[in-house]
Amino acid sequence: MVGSEYVYVPVRPDLRRLPKDISSRLKKNLFSEITSKQLKQFLHGEEFEKAEGTTRKGLFRLSDDGKILMLFWQQEPKHQARKQFYRELVELELWEKLSGPIRDQMKHIQCWAYSSTDSISALRVIRLLDDEFVPLSTWYLHSHVHPEKIGNDPTGKVGHSCYATTTRQAFQFMLDHGGVPKERVLVYDCNQDHPADSEPHITIDSYDTVDTLEEALAQLCKQPIGASLLDFSELWGLGEDDIYYGPTKPNSRFLGYHGVDIVDIQIHNGEVVALCKSSNGTDIGHNGYFRVSLAILHMIIGVGDQENAETVRPTPTPQPLLSNFIFPIIHETPNPEGEGEGEGEGEGEGEGEGDGDGDGDGDGDGDGDGDGDGEGQGQAEKQELKRKRGEPTHERKRRCTPKRRNLRRRRPFQDHG
Repeated sequence: MVGSEYVYVPVRPDLRRLPKDISSRLKKNLFSEITSKQLKQFLHGEEFEKAEGTTRKGLFRLSDDGKILMLFWQQEPKHQARKQFYRELVELELWEKLSGPIRDQMKHIQCWAYSSTDSISALRVIRLLDDEFVPLSTWYLHSHVHPEKIGNDPTGKVGHSCYATTTRQAFQFMLDHGGVPKERVLVYDCNQDHPADSEPHITIDSYDTVDTLEEALAQLCKQPIGASLLDFSELWGLGEDDIYYGPTKPNSRFLGYHGVDIVDIQIHNGEVVALCKSSNGTDIGHNGYFRVSLAILHMIIGVGDQENAETVRPTPTPQPLLSNFIFPIIHETPNPEGEGEGEGEGEGEGEGEGDGDGDGDGDGDGDGDGDGDGEGQGQAEKQELKRKRGEPTHERKRRCTPKRRNLRRRRPFQDHG
């Protein structure tokens, strides 16, 4: 992480200052709980203040595999505004917009490309561009984004040709090569190369990234959000009702970053959680859907050498378990019945009471060319249409609109599948 483009990752502190029982437990189990006073014995100055300066429930947790030392703790929302922000997100119920058929299709996807294709398919349904969820081809992306990596990823499972990459690279490939075809075979097999669908490819107009969890969650007003999840071994043993908190047990190991889609915010067992979909199968949680705590913060407080530093994202401030947020952008909008341009016979969308003899385009001020004789759809119908599209309505528009942000260049870390 050397150079102005990357944030500095600190070297490993001297853990010999810890009490012997803590240091021996950490060495033996790769994990230990510690008090604030014990933390201060080896973590000094600004780094300690960053951790201690947040609200905390319970003890700090240390995870140490001998190369990368991470600090975890559970935070309670400190400000009433943040609590209200979470409550409003829960009320949005984006998951309710992803109907049963969408969930059934999404669970079939077995590859990292899920995060690239299914977030687009879900967005198209929410925006009313498609009447039903249309899976896009994961094998197409797998075969074309990095063909040189097929079967050559040392981190891949034996017998599989999948490889690690990023959602950003998949989105960029779609922009550069005219999109991606629809899926013809729902049960994905990375060792097969299926023919493309004959219909035109589905495209995106662009994609965007945000730096903070709050900005990402605000975008959930409109669509699922791709993200990277800090991956410890506990993740792969989650049950249907469990919540993922990062490392919580002895011998918990850091495995890297795992690609997921955030599809909803929920209150589960009294805790605010993000409902996520794994990018590579259905084994975690319930059919690949699982819950991630939004109360856990972490910091990387030491790495062994430069090679280790290249495998982790720096944490200049305490960070949640989810990071590296990304989502597709589609400018196309549906043309609902009654909003036709030109000489259509619709009533128009406006609030006026004109009888349709004017010269306008029929889109909303009572002067449309149509033969309408009513009052237009009215404000209530407008709001209902926005809800169907997944757009913020007037009463939520202010709180659901992400703030302007300065995007920073980030190292293109690979999310493993």
